[in-house]
Amino acid sequence: MTENKLRKYLRKSVSPERGVKFRTPVVLSDSKGIYLQNQSESSAIDHIRWWVKRGAKSAERVAWLRDNIKEKIQHLGPIHIYIWLGTCDLTSITDNKGRISLTSSDNTTVENIVDQYREIVKILSSYTSSRVTFLSIPIYSISLWNQYKNHKDPATFNDQDIDLRHQIDKLNFEIKELNTSINSVTPNFNLDILHNPSRLTCRNTSSSPRFQYNLDLYRDGIHPDRLLSKVWLKKLKIQMRKDCWTRN
Repeated sequence: MTENKLRKYLRKSVSPERGVKFRTPVVLSDSKGIYLQNQSESSAIDHIRWWVKRGAKSAERVAWLRDNIKEKIQHLGPIHIYIWLGTCDLTSITDNKGRISLTSSDNTTVENIVDQYREIVKILSSYTSSRVTFLSIPIYSISLWNQYKNHKDPATFNDQDIDLRHQIDKLNFEIKELNTSINSVTPNFNLDILHNPSRLTCRNTSSSPRFQYNLDLYRDGIHPDRLLSKVWLKKLKIQMRKDCWTRN
């Protein structure tokens, strides 16, 4: 989408929460979540808890969740946790300047991420009043990130960008399947960076050409800029309202 369309979306009014909050919404994320958190009001107003960490890999955060979930639920009561992990697994830092490359050329990393997601489902199964949703992973660019990090020839990563897009498509397919199995729904964040989302069909959901995505809406090739962060936060809050508040 264009910036004007995103601003138009933000101008659309959303009715205030009605009903009773019966779960506390929680976002467990890598650095993507930090940019949404920065656009959020205080937790007392938004009711959202942010468990975010820069550079976090899935296995690391799953281990943290396993060690802390009991105490967190004792403090917060029932939660609905939104998992936004995987970006830092699909690509890996390759030097002390923070440049990145694709972690694997096949779907091995995707399979490992999904295994971690399933482990989260198992962890939450002991807390029957709490729920989990796996958030879709936005398209991002290795070459643009490395350009942001002053790589002398970021275009050499263009082929990796294509492979990365395939892996993100595969991961998002698995996320959709997993969410369906647990009766959860994720916003589709990639719709907000498509140039022509109304033309998207089942035939071009995967391996879409680079020009179809407006990556100028990112600050660095990976993280959403302020406008896009606000849009994604609004979409997420709308879903949270359905998941965590009774309907009058």
